[in-house]
Amino acid sequence: MCMIEAYCKYDKEMDLFIKDVVRYTLNKYGKQLNISTLKEVEVRNVREFECPIDGRVVDKTKIVLTSRLFELLPSYEIRRLYKNKDFRQIVCTLFHEIGHINDMVKYPVLYDTIENSDDMKKVLPAKFWIEYLAEKRSVPADPSAKDFCEEFVSTSWNIQKRSTGTATTGDFFYLNKALPYFIVRAEYINKDYFNQINNEIVTEYVSELCGELQRLMEKPCFDDPKILESLYEIINRYYKKFMIHRG
Repeated sequence: MCMIEAYCKYDKEMDLFIKDVVRYTLNKYGKQLNISTLKEVEVRNVREFECPIDGRVVDKTKIVLTSRLFELLPSYEIRRLYKNKDFRQIVCTLFHEIGHINDMVKYPVLYDTIENSDDMKKVLPAKFWIEYLAEKRSVPADPSAKDFCEEFVSTSWNIQKRSTGTATTGDFFYLNKALPYFIVRAEYINKDYFNQINNEIVTEYVSELCGELQRLMEKPCFDDPKILESLYEIINRYYKKFMIHRG
């Protein structure tokens, strides 16, 4: 902990609080992870971000959390927040992101592919896979898993384009961003959600993805994008299905 600088530049109370949050989260979840490269955790004003996010990894040395959940807290004293859903979500978000820090060391080739390759046949399945792995680790700490699944299955997912550049339910890239979270959370809390999806093509897509993800999980630990080629083929095939359905 002494090697990690946790801070908020614009709010003194939040600055003190994030130090406590990082300490609390690492004590609870960090012992199982290799986070030797992590140097900074910063809380930044959520209004600086165009897209709604709670946290992200900048690189293997830094995590940024947004102030969205912090602003909802009734107190900045952890002892009063153990049962607070927003506090638990902050901890889960931080746990998820430090998991990515661990995985950047464990899977350097996959992460380098995502950051530096222009080959979408490698980038898309690598993104899907690393998010799936990170979510499997952090889902037991997630207080919003049920709410997320309820929202996902009630969404029509009327896919119109490969990417609109925005988080919309007509965007195939956005669907694929949401899917690793949905699959992991549904597997963890209630597999019946797979039968409640409000879109026949998405239902078929999820079924094929689950089969492939299970196959990949049974493999020895790997750091080779080539092993994800079958995952890409599924993603690409269903993109074409959505476009044909759109007409």
